[in-house]
Amino acid sequence: MHRSPSSFHNWSKLPGEHPKGDKLQIGFFIGFLLVWITDTVLHGTTWLNQVVPLNYRLGGGVFFIIIAYCLLRRSEVDLFYRPGQFDYPVYQGIYRYLRHPMYLGDLLFHVGIGILSMSVAAWCIIGVSVFLYRFLINYEEQALIQKYGEKYLIYMKIVPRFVPKVKLFISHPLYETPLFQK
Repeated sequence: MHRSPSSFHNWSKLPGEHPKGDKLQIGFFIGFLLVWITDTVLHGTTWLNQVVPLNYRLGGGVFFIIIAYCLLRRSEVDLFYRPGQFDYPVYQGIYRYLRHPMYLGDLLFHVGIGILSMSVAAWCIIGVSVFLYRFLINYEEQALIQKYGEKYLIYMKIVPRFVPKVKLFISHPLYETPLFQK
């Protein structure tokens, strides 16, 4: 019998997640939207709209939003909709190239919105988000090291946090490591 991907999903067993991570991210996103909408309506810091042509803003903003959606969707599928328990770190799919594709997707979404609106206030909030995600990543990686030990340390050495290495698309040394061979 074929099971749908959602039948594998188990939200309560995500190892390493910061206990308040979801609330922090939701609060941050709401704050970002409030600043962005207020600034866009009141035109407080959107003077760059007069400098950057609309077609560039639309093209760049939509490009980043599409990339963000693809990263978020792929990482969601690779993380949440996999069979089995979380008895090993996720190192397949998009996680083969990036350790934190969801956070990167979130950042790229905000960048896309920032490009569309050219709101300086929104860009300042995006700068703050880098610190929020860094805090969450540091916490989560320490917890994942505690849970998975040497496997996660090796994974951290090979797979970058945000910017994929071209060589990982050609030959992936993670699978040559005995700990990751099946």
